[in-house]
Amino acid sequence: MTAVFFVNGVTFASWLPRIPELRDRLDIGLGTLGAVLLGTGLGGLLASAAGGALVDRLGSRRSCVAAAVLLSAGLPLISVASTPLELAAVLVVLGAVDVLADIGMNVQAAQVQRDSSGSVVQRFHGAWSVGALTGAAVASAAAAAEVSLGLQLVATALVLIATVAYVARHLSAEDDAPAPQRDGTRRAPVLALLAAVALAMAVVEGAPGEWAAVFGTDVHDASPGVAGLGYLAMSLGMVVGRFTGDAATDRVGATPVLRLALGSVGIGLAVVVTSPSFAVAFAGFLLIGLGASVLFPALYLSAADREGVPAGLGLGVMSTGARLGFLVSPPLVGAIAGATSLRLALAVVVGFAAVAALVLEAALGRAGRVAS
Repeated sequence: MTAVFFVNGVTFASWLPRIPELRDRLDIGLGTLGAVLLGTGLGGLLASAAGGALVDRLGSRRSCVAAAVLLSAGLPLISVASTPLELAAVLVVLGAVDVLADIGMNVQAAQVQRDSSGSVVQRFHGAWSVGALTGAAVASAAAAAEVSLGLQLVATALVLIATVAYVARHLSAEDDAPAPQRDGTRRAPVLALLAAVALAMAVVEGAPGEWAAVFGTDVHDASPGVAGLGYLAMSLGMVVGRFTGDAATDRVGATPVLRLALGSVGIGLAVVVTSPSFAVAFAGFLLIGLGASVLFPALYLSAADREGVPAGLGLGVMSTGARLGFLVSPPLVGAIAGATSLRLALAVVVGFAAVAALVLEAALGRAGRVAS
């Protein structure tokens, strides 16, 4: 399972550092580029609800293996898109296929968790983060060596497909049936709360990282190279958090870890928005990443283990909320920042989302307990 998460992390990160090349080749401005890049999130959002049901129908192993192969094979299409519309269409399709991979591999992860004596799901998502860093590093190195984007993506696709083919035999062929639904537990409120919690957590995780470099540049007048370290700090915090989250969960329990994580986000956010220098803001972004790291792994497991809810359905609904949150948070922060300041915008949007995530998660626990 670790390899499957790693492959998924590599997939999209393997072209992100080369976006400036795509922009120059297509000869488009920042506004058009932003609209094109929404394609991935839009495709994922449109496919999330149906994706869960499809995974339940096809099975999680078949879904995540087929989707991983399709995603890898589709990567080179990014390099041959000749117009903004073509690139947007490719990203919409890849985003939709990624839903199947995302849900399928997390159903598999939940099954591994059930068979384990301790917590293991955090380290799977840690492997995803390492994969994303690896994909970005390979893309950056290829760009520095003047390797064409097409050649780099073809080579990456071949390696990823071979990896998936090798590990597929080790995945579970049969999905666990959902735990019986207890009397008085209604499915609709639980699913609605899953979507709402995911939306709030997506804002908590997405907005700080997306605006970190701009915060460094506009608030602290950092150079482009230095300003990018804010995102790096958050990414580093997420990797550390995901590889230590299982031990923390085993020691104190899932709910306390989740509350401590949201507390870390709150403290980090306060440090960022009041930072007198970029060095202080760097420490704040590190704390935000450390706290945000455990949110989605825990929520994925919760969505896959709800009583009376098939794992694919639970994860599909959760994914819909999450992908909507990732879509709306950048323009929401931008709109508030334009009217006030970026400090205030991050404080209001991320702070409100963190509080909402804490309240909604507690309500989710009361509405329907996780299967045991």
